[in-house]
Formats: sequence, C-alpha cells, structure tokens
Amino acid sequence: MRHKLHKLAFVVLLVAIVFGGESASAGNKLEVATGFYSLTAKTSKRSGSASNFGVYRAAYGFGFGPQVDIQIGYTLFMSDIIGGDLGFGPDLGLQYFPMTDSGARRFVTDKVSINVNDVLRPFVSAGFHQRQFQSVDSSYAGFSFGGGAEMAWSEDYSLKAEARVTSSSMVQQMRPPTNWTCSSD
Repeated sequence: MRHKLHKLAFVVLLVAIVFGGESASAGNKLEVATGFYSLTAKTSKRSGSASNFGVYRAAYGFGFGPQVDIQIGYTLFMSDIIGGDLGFGPDLGLQYFPMTDSGARRFVTDKVSINVNDVLRPFVSAGFHQRQFQSVDSSYAGFSFGGGAEMAWSEDYSLKAEARVTSSSMVQQMRPPTNWTCSSD
C-alpha cells in the first residue's frame, strides 16, 4: 500500500511538472520543481554518497510582507530518475528578496491600474525539512540554506533557479517502556 501511495504521489508531481510551472496570483505561488541532488552520509563505521537527477518538489508559497515568501512543500528523492530507492518528506521555508519585491507590485488609482513585475528577483532562503528513506528505517531532520533567482516569464509565471545546502541528523524515535504497570486505589 505504501509503495502504491508513493507511485501515486510521483504521478501527481509529474503531471504538475508537465502542466505546471510557477504561477503567482495575489501574492501566492504554486511551485513545481525538479533537479539534481548529491547526498553524503557518514557514520563511525561507513560512509557513502549518491548523486543523480531525481528530486521532485511541490510547494505553495504566500507573501509575508513585500519581500518575504513563506513556503510549505513536499519533496521526493529517487535514486534513479524514476524509481529506485525513495526518500520523501515535508519542507517549511522562508525566501527573502533583498533587492526586489517577492512578486508583482500593483498600483491602483481611480483611473489607472499598473502592474510592475521585476524581470529578475534574486533571493536567499532558509528552511527546515524532514526526510525518510525506504532503504533505512530512520527519519532525518535538519536545516537548509540557499539562494537563487526568479525570472519573470509573464505576469503570472516565472522561472526559478535555486541551489540549497542541507544538513540533516537522524531523529531518535521515542519508544514506550516495555513493561507497563497499572494500579488502582
């Protein structure tokens, strides 16, 4: 069941990538992205790394002031472009646009309405993410930092390039005691 659910989530993301893009309306953004990843892991006994094209992300962003976007999203990592080992988890982040507004600016008077959309909007980002991988029965959580730029394609769509560095640690799972006792008075 879990494997079928992940395949369904992947198909939904793929359809959104093909028919999506980034759309901005009233300061809100629906983002669909794909790209490359490079993972490195190290323990006291072993180390390993993997890199490939195979990150798929869907996120919803909304403006928090003129230069800040808050994003809530979900990311899938695949060891092959489609298929293989799967990593997945939610994202929460902020994007700060230091030189421009995060989206189109609208000026309205009684007789005139003007929309101004900066062609290039550089940004820096910070976020929190959680990941779980199928090959290991563990969860990982950590922070990410990055930067990039959005380029306006039209009034409602833009293209975005972003690079992020993430750092994750294994989340220790709390387990209940094995021997419970009950007493009544």
